[in-house]
Amino acid sequence: MSSSPVPSHRVVEAVQALRVLREQNDTKTRHSLLKDNEDFIFLVVTFKQLPERKSWKPCALPLPHPIYVAGESEVCFIVKDPQRQIKDYIADHHISGISKVIGVSKLRKKYSTFALKRQFVQAYDLFLADDRVVPMLAKTLGKECFRKKKVPIPIRMNKDIGRDVQRALNRTYLFCVEGPCSSARIGKMSFDNDAIIENVLSCVGTLFESSPGGWENIQSLLLKTVDSLALPIFQSYTKHESVLKETICSK
Repeated sequence: MSSSPVPSHRVVEAVQALRVLREQNDTKTRHSLLKDNEDFIFLVVTFKQLPERKSWKPCALPLPHPIYVAGESEVCFIVKDPQRQIKDYIADHHISGISKVIGVSKLRKKYSTFALKRQFVQAYDLFLADDRVVPMLAKTLGKECFRKKKVPIPIRMNKDIGRDVQRALNRTYLFCVEGPCSSARIGKMSFDNDAIIENVLSCVGTLFESSPGGWENIQSLLLKTVDSLALPIFQSYTKHESVLKETICSK
């Protein structure tokens, strides 16, 4: 990033303010709201115009301090049958960070109803998927997966599976399909302030370089927790009239 239009002091001030707001919130209220969000901090992005074609392929934002950690986060890897082949490969190559491997046929059989699909989606923090089965997962996982922004991240099934899995765990994901406003998890309140700030600036840098429509297409950037006010760190006052033709895509 050559010259980010977001001054670092604005990010510092916003993170410090989130700490204050956190302390002011009632503990019981916060507990009830955080069941699915675990004290996550969100970067909220508002675009001036949207891509013409909607896509559930996310914009990947690398994080210096990952929010998905092996041994702490629940990560499910959905694979092409037979699942045993992939399970053995992961074990033999000591690929860490994956809590469960499940084949498509078992997934369809075991989680066939809406209630079971919702239970399955809620049980994991992140879904990865063999890129060969991704097209069939929308129907298999159901709407809950998309509503919770837990769309499986494609993994190429080659000799670098371990590298690609680790890369996926070291990123956060921004989806832009339902209106101009979207959000990505960029840290946790359990992180120290420096780690949160570094994550925010890293995400801003990626957006600065590769945001759909260019940086000029970003209306605003805000930081918030699940139960806090959204605190602005960037606001554009110019118009962007060009029509976007590309969709958000992973880098």
